[in-house]
Amino acid sequence: MATISTCGRSFWVGWYCAAKQSALEWFHGYRGCRVKLLWCLLPAILLAGCSFYADLAGKGYVPCETVADCAGGCECSEAGVCLPGDGMRPDQCARGEPTVEDPGQLLRVDWEDEQAVFDLTVDTEQDRPFAVTAGDFEKAREDAGQDGDLTLREALALAEMADRPVRIHFDPDLFPADGSGPPIEPYDGLTLEGRKVFLDSRKTGVRLVFSGQSEWHALTVSGEILAVAGLTIRGFSRCGVRVNFATGVYMCDLTLLFNRVGLSIEQSKYVTVVSTDLRGNGNTGIHLGGECENVSIGPVPGREGPGWEGVVVAGHYTGVHMSGFDGKVLIRNSLFDSNELDVVIEGTQGTIGFINNTVANSYHAVLKYHDGPGPLEIYVRNTIFHGVQDLQHLFCYDSAEPLTVVSEYLLFSGAPNVICPGFSNTFDESDDIMTNTDPGFADTPQGDFRLSADSPAVDAGAETEVENVGVLDLNGDAPGTFCGAAPDLGAFEYCP
Repeated sequence: MATISTCGRSFWVGWYCAAKQSALEWFHGYRGCRVKLLWCLLPAILLAGCSFYADLAGKGYVPCETVADCAGGCECSEAGVCLPGDGMRPDQCARGEPTVEDPGQLLRVDWEDEQAVFDLTVDTEQDRPFAVTAGDFEKAREDAGQDGDLTLREALALAEMADRPVRIHFDPDLFPADGSGPPIEPYDGLTLEGRKVFLDSRKTGVRLVFSGQSEWHALTVSGEILAVAGLTIRGFSRCGVRVNFATGVYMCDLTLLFNRVGLSIEQSKYVTVVSTDLRGNGNTGIHLGGECENVSIGPVPGREGPGWEGVVVAGHYTGVHMSGFDGKVLIRNSLFDSNELDVVIEGTQGTIGFINNTVANSYHAVLKYHDGPGPLEIYVRNTIFHGVQDLQHLFCYDSAEPLTVVSEYLLFSGAPNVICPGFSNTFDESDDIMTNTDPGFADTPQGDFRLSADSPAVDAGAETEVENVGVLDLNGDAPGTFCGAAPDLGAFEYCP
């Protein structure tokens, strides 16, 4: 009864809701009442050392933070569990982890079940205006195919209005895997919107190429639970891919070349980018901005698929540019090669993990931070710095806001001559940092930065539980996988 005495009016409002409906209906409806009761009961529940949702979890309900944690047909309720759709059991809301082999697993859809998914095939390289006028999906699909083929723009418009998951794939006869097929030259920017849409160009050679008519982003991704795989995007005057106001986005096997910006992620949550190659984008490889949560460049620890799933960021003026960023980002198992500046952080607050990366042939700043609006924490671990020509701005900052930099288990091929003209220096050369050490790459002249068997970087790292350091919010500690007695340094784990 102690709980009743502390709840006051909100407690009775909650009981009023419970009396109005059955227990199941109460979790589905009357949100305002439910939230008041939850806020009221939470302190007492936590002090009692128990979980309010333990009974639901015990009955097969799947915990969730966002809808991206739930399988197709389920919703993430304010109660923190996945609520099943009509005809589904609670346990059917469980979602497996996506892999490079099937990024569509993010959507938890049986793509062979024609009753569960709309399957659209793009069978022309042409692009033309298309506006959905019919309210019915099937009628709109008929309208789109009246001219005998389906453009990518038409497929994206149909996917936005569909009431079930949609997979968009490409005719392999027109777009063979060797890339010898015709490019798609959009006359204007393309947009992937909606919910549970998989833009799947794996096993084909689909290329989006700038037509030179105007300035726009090649592909804007905005919605919930979206996957993009296998595209090559080249030469656009703005972003190759822009993720904006999206939740639950999984991107893999992308090649982003010679755009002004390769990839931009803004105002989005739960975004993962793996097995992606960004090269020669004129201004920036990856831009991060706005309020974001749980952005992972490279594989999420503990959820790796087979093979290397890192991201290559090479040949840019700025490899990663965070501007006005507020949130959590993990950059992991990725290669930075021949960038003028590798990581520049401006007007940023939150938590950044730079873990198990290889930085090679940089010209100037490796990590530079200034003009922060609030506290910032940076974790630099298990990373190799090779051939960095100018370390003047390594771990330097000029902001009055609190800054925490943890730099440990690092290897420098030279001496980290850290000079910060006009800046404060956060670098602390501790016992677990190797300097003037050859990292023992497999073939440095040929750009093969994998480790050889006798590399001093093998087993020289430490496990990093990214949840504990606040880089990502995960269900349980996730240090990642490694071979040997300890993680290696650098982007590539050596496994005999």
